[in-house]
Amino acid sequence: MTQSSMKMLKSCPKESQAFLEEEDIDILDSMQSFFNRPLGLCRIAMPGLLSLAFCPLVLFIYAPVAEFFWPADLFPGGQPNINEVIGKVVPTAWQSSTLLG
Repeated sequence: MTQSSMKMLKSCPKESQAFLEEEDIDILDSMQSFFNRPLGLCRIAMPGLLSLAFCPLVLFIYAPVAEFFWPADLFPGGQPNINEVIGKVVPTAWQSSTLLG
């Protein structure tokens, strides 16, 4: 048992000392010296922050990109409605995934 573990044991109430084994004291000692580093938080938060950054950008460039792919002079009916395509493709994908597992 290390000196810090001995300090940990002495700082515990007498009733708790009977239930603590040496491994428990070592774990409590290591928890006393543990602290979170900001790198882990950054790794966890990165997808959400990227979404917050890129969603407005995608919404901003949607109209020019759609005009580039579907110019008004070649498509007099206007740009295709993406909701119609999704409505036809998604049930097919669900059916394929259900049948093929």
